[in-house]
Amino acid sequence: MAINNKTITVIITTCKRFNNLDKILQAWKEEPVDEVWLIDGSGQFKPQTKGVVLFSMPRDFGTRMDYSLATLTDTDFIILADDDIVPKPGLTFDLYSNWEKVKGGIVGTIGRKFHGPNYRRDAVFYKASSVHEPVETDFVGVICFSERNLFGFDTKGMNNNCDDLWWQFKVHPEVKKHVIPTNKFTDLPESIDSSAMFNNSALAGIRQKFYEEYYHKLFEGRTK
Repeated sequence: MAINNKTITVIITTCKRFNNLDKILQAWKEEPVDEVWLIDGSGQFKPQTKGVVLFSMPRDFGTRMDYSLATLTDTDFIILADDDIVPKPGLTFDLYSNWEKVKGGIVGTIGRKFHGPNYRRDAVFYKASSVHEPVETDFVGVICFSERNLFGFDTKGMNNNCDDLWWQFKVHPEVKKHVIPTNKFTDLPESIDSSAMFNNSALAGIRQKFYEEYYHKLFEGRTK
């Protein structure tokens, strides 16, 4: 399968969120993507969904696993998808068509525009289901879509809960980021429960420290 003769791989990383994982995998399998890859840091999950490429890891290498393995794909585009979001029919087309509309870069389903050194307080938050046109932001996340040429970099030192900021601030600060309009996904309860990384105060502190360093490097003092 492909869109406009362009091929796509979806990569999902997980470690312990297994209850809805086959539901997520099956939903992605029904999208116009060529492959669905699951990277399981626990080495324990056995998918019931047919046709999934499973990487059953000997230990949990953390949230950097998808960036490290993305270069093994043979497709034109990569979707990085969280393990707590179920795609609805048409999500992949919305990602691709809006990526074309904004002429490339990284597009995603949430994003932030920063105006101060506090990651949560000093930002305008955008979500795909609440915007009507692509919105340029400083960061995008949850589900990200880009060409494969934005992968292939050293992940040494990448902390859990900072992987997306590392990719977009440290590796590709010059690449445009947009939140795209779509309501073709469902947030599962685990996306906001105690298992969510943003509810872990230790990980939130690591993310804040990394963000603040790059806020001063990239965004401080800009006029807009």
